[in-house]
Amino acid sequence: MLDRIANIIVELKAVTKEAKSLARKEILYKDELKKIKLENVALRGQNATIIKERDQAIKERDQAFNNLPLKDNPDNRKVKELLFANKIVCQQRDQALQELSIKREELLKSLQEAKIAKKDRDISLSNLDEVISKLEAYQNICQEVKSKISQGKRVDADLLIEYAERLLFEEELGSTSERKLDYLENSYMFTDQASINRSLLDR
Repeated sequence: MLDRIANIIVELKAVTKEAKSLARKEILYKDELKKIKLENVALRGQNATIIKERDQAIKERDQAFNNLPLKDNPDNRKVKELLFANKIVCQQRDQALQELSIKREELLKSLQEAKIAKKDRDISLSNLDEVISKLEAYQNICQEVKSKISQGKRVDADLLIEYAERLLFEEELGSTSERKLDYLENSYMFTDQASINRSLLDR
């Protein structure tokens, strides 16, 4: 039994180590998100500059077109060229805004997933620490029992199993070090079944 408990503790500690490794990876993931955010800001600035320059070019073209004398104003060809150029610029601007919006949504989604992953990891680590603590406590009890046996004292296995169940499955055992020792030592005080039964009834 002691070997099984020791193996379980080793496995749980390995899981805890892996969880902590995931935590370090999460930090790297956050750094990567930060880089993406900075790139997003830079891209937003570049897009804003491009849009501003193209809008200014459109305004200048419109102004130049409107300032042409009526006799020099080409009715068809020039108007079509300007309208086509304006359409291309507007399409490029809309595409840049759409790409920026998509990157922003991806960044927000990644940040939300990182928060959820961190919360789940913290809960798992907390649960693992609690289980390891209980198993180590029970391992210590088994060591004490082994010591008692080596001293030639009888051990009530039912009481030991009952203590294990209370330790592992009840939220509040109320087992201070003093109470734990009293509980186990009382199980060694009597060797006949009637005395053991009376001890159990007293509890």
